[in-house]
Amino acid sequence: MQLMKKMAPMRYEAHRLPIFPYTRNPCSVWGVLVDRFSPVSLDAYTVNHASDKRFAGDRTPVKLHKKERGNIEIESDIKGGKRKYSTFVARSVSHRYFSSFANSRLSGSVTLKSSLVQYFTNEGEGARKFVGHFLLISSAMVFGLVVLGGLTRLTESGLSMVNWNLLHFTPPKNEDEWQEYFEKYKEFPEYKLINQNMTLQQFKFIYYMEFFHRVYGRILGGFFAGVSIPIILSKSLASPGTKKVLGLINLMILSQGLLGWYMVKSGLDKRIVENNEWPRVSPYRLAAHLSSAFIIYLTMLIKGMSVLRKPIVFETGVETIKRLRSFKMSNHVLSGCILITAITGAFVAGNDAGLVYNSFPKMGDFWVPPEVLYLEPKWKNIFENSATVQLIHRWLAISTGSGILAVWYKSRKVPLPNRVRFAMNLLGGATIAQITLGITTLLMFVPVSIASLHQAGSLVLLTSSSYLVHLLKNIPK
Repeated sequence: MQLMKKMAPMRYEAHRLPIFPYTRNPCSVWGVLVDRFSPVSLDAYTVNHASDKRFAGDRTPVKLHKKERGNIEIESDIKGGKRKYSTFVARSVSHRYFSSFANSRLSGSVTLKSSLVQYFTNEGEGARKFVGHFLLISSAMVFGLVVLGGLTRLTESGLSMVNWNLLHFTPPKNEDEWQEYFEKYKEFPEYKLINQNMTLQQFKFIYYMEFFHRVYGRILGGFFAGVSIPIILSKSLASPGTKKVLGLINLMILSQGLLGWYMVKSGLDKRIVENNEWPRVSPYRLAAHLSSAFIIYLTMLIKGMSVLRKPIVFETGVETIKRLRSFKMSNHVLSGCILITAITGAFVAGNDAGLVYNSFPKMGDFWVPPEVLYLEPKWKNIFENSATVQLIHRWLAISTGSGILAVWYKSRKVPLPNRVRFAMNLLGGATIAQITLGITTLLMFVPVSIASLHQAGSLVLLTSSSYLVHLLKNIPK
């Protein structure tokens, strides 16, 4: 109403607004057209006291009087009781926007406490939206953690912290402690084999990269547990199925932290020096760690969208339904291909395979390098041979990208709702961007900035695909 006072005189239209918007039978006020400066008086105004069982279904004429602060007071004499409401929503008919609104308080049996109870129960929309938005916010935090983890790996910072403590660890506090920790780092393979000329300042940089990655992971785990556990223990904030998913995600987050240390530990093995190997973590453990992060992200994202799902109406003609089912199946298959391609990318990272054959479309002078089956036994080439790993990732990416663009082109002839059309266009655009980033990363010998964008692009692609599949759930069978 303060905004109304600053504006020139004009007509306002009061709209129907539930006083308690998250109840099945809310108290509601039906709109009245008023002039800004005119006194408001209407004997025929009607209020439905449906939220109070004593007055359920009772409809009584009320009087409206303009209050000094610009609110509307509704007085209703019902069975000897006086009710007061102070909700008024005004919209400028010419400017088309709301000026203000405030939740009213119903003195008597319906109090602020009861309204909050009604908000956080499955009788209304409040609890559903709260849980859904919580899951989507958590998935966004996982997205950021994956990007930070990629930067940590690309800057070769992951082996800088040579000890691990789940709850208690802090960085060195002064120069003496820094020097002491740096001396400890010097005992491990990464320093002995490739970082012998590293200064203390350079060590601080890689230490803090890994430190912030670990702290972010703990913050994420604490935030998710702190919010999800009360939801799980409540009786009505979430459905039993949603509670099971929340519990599973908590276990996956805890396992992810343990898996992260298990991965780092493989790069601190002193046998690496004895065998004169390149100091890096196990590609199997790195792929498991990154794949686990993808799964946690997708679980949060898909469940969050499911909780907030808004139904989409599809056309129901026989021929149309047939084409929509084909479109849905194609996108399910492509979603699986995107995830598999992303996992092969983890093996590319684990084997530093992006640093071999930095040419495209051929790998050097070959379409298939001669050393693709160099290792024995042969199956190891799929996971440990850098040339083979890059070859697999290349052609999976090209095949998946081509499939997505083919489905996008075919979808132009399918009658899709606007949201589904937007999701398909988003997936097509993300595919083109991701392939471009992948080729650029390869040709430029894996620069940190572009390689990090390429890893983030894989999550964008998974997000776009998951959103599209989510929207296609309601296609008639």
